Amino acid sequence: MDTDKLRDRMVAMANTPRPILGLLRDWSIASDGCAAIAWHGDIGLGGELPEATWMLFGALIDADPSGASVSLGGLRAWLPADDGPCPRCDGSGLVACTCPCGNDHDATCDECAARQVSPGPIGDVVVDRYRLVAALEDLPGEGAVVTTTEDRITVYGDGWRVVLMAMRNVGVDEADRFPLVCS
Repeated sequence: MDTDKLRDRMVAMANTPRPILGLLRDWSIASDGCAAIAWHGDIGLGGELPEATWMLFGALIDADPSGASVSLGGLRAWLPADDGPCPRCDGSGLVACTCPCGNDHDATCDECAARQVSPGPIGDVVVDRYRLVAALEDLPGEGAVVTTTEDRITVYGDGWRVVLMAMRNVGVDEADRFPLVCS
């Protein structure tokens, strides 16, 4: 596992106004508030997070997962291709434009807006498949355990965890549901 690449991806994911990024006990944690990646071990994300952060991530880290065993290959095949950051705005979501007032301002990137969200149901939870593909990218292993609650999915791998918050009030194609069968 290329931990430098993982660290860079986790730092990019947490590039939000209120990120959570650092070490909690012996887990590297990155979160943007809607998704989180936890990696067992210090990969240089920064200093120790406050112990109060344990209230958010303790159950994720200490959980003994019981849910549906899935093939990571099968889950990744269900996800859309990761085209990488938008070539127009480099993934920032903003582009410079000159408005009628004559000044330069940031505007929403039209290219990104067209591909920002890809809702897909996993079990009974609808998630943004683009966010999940980015979170799972290059994480090792062939299998994982997926658990769902009404507000999130959690994917437990060997030495890593991914949490993704559910999307609300989004229509989906039932034929596109990724099935979860508990073992």
